[in-house]
Parts: sequence; structure tokens; C-alpha cells
Amino acid sequence: MSSFRLQLYSATCSDQIDGVIRFVGTDASGQFGLLAHHARLITVLNYGLARYCLGADQWRWLALPGAVLRFCDNQLSITTRRYVHHPDYDRISAALETELRAEERRLGTLRDHIERLEREMFRKLWQTQRR
Repeated sequence: MSSFRLQLYSATCSDQIDGVIRFVGTDASGQFGLLAHHARLITVLNYGLARYCLGADQWRWLALPGAVLRFCDNQLSITTRRYVHHPDYDRISAALETELRAEERRLGTLRDHIERLEREMFRKLWQTQRR
């Protein structure tokens, strides 16, 4: 069976995986699959899990917080902020859940900082208009 290369890129690392037979991901239109020699494709993957097969049902899971996927010249490139891949679904889904909680905490802190900044800006604007 024909295979293709999967190239993963993040802000801090990259991985090259040869011998991928199938890839299954999800974008805004739903779940889709790729085989070797697929037509050119560019799409945005949703937050969550994708998977790829290296051989006789040797599936590996890929957790990502959204990504840009490009398939061209029998190479699949996935670019994202970060990713985790592992053959054990339970471990990868736990890692994804942990990452989601951490991201929610960071976003909450960011929202708090933005609200404080807005309040301070309005206060200074009000003081300027009073003068």
C-alpha cells in the first residue's frame, strides 16, 4: 500500500513521520480522510484529536489546538502552536484535557488583565476630559 510523509511543525519543535498510510482529521466541514497521492488540499483542523495509521492498524493519535493542514506532492504538513502524538488514546485524550484546562486558565488570566487595562484607560480618559 502506498504511503506518504507527515511533517508536524509547532512553535518549539517539528517531527517527520514516514510511512503514513491514512490520516483522519476534522475541519469545519466535518471528518475527512487522506490517502497517499491525494489531490492538493489546504484546510484548518479543529481543536481536538486527529489520527494517522502507519500500517496494519497501527494508529497514532494527534492532539492539537487547531492547525493548518496542507497536502501537496504526497506530503502532509500540519502547522500548529503545539501538538502531542502518541499511540495510546487514553493518554493522548488525558493530555488534551489537561491542556484544555491550562488554556482556559491562561485565557481567564488574560481576560482579567484586559479588563483592568480597559478600566484604567477609561479612568484616565475621564480624568483628561474633566480637565
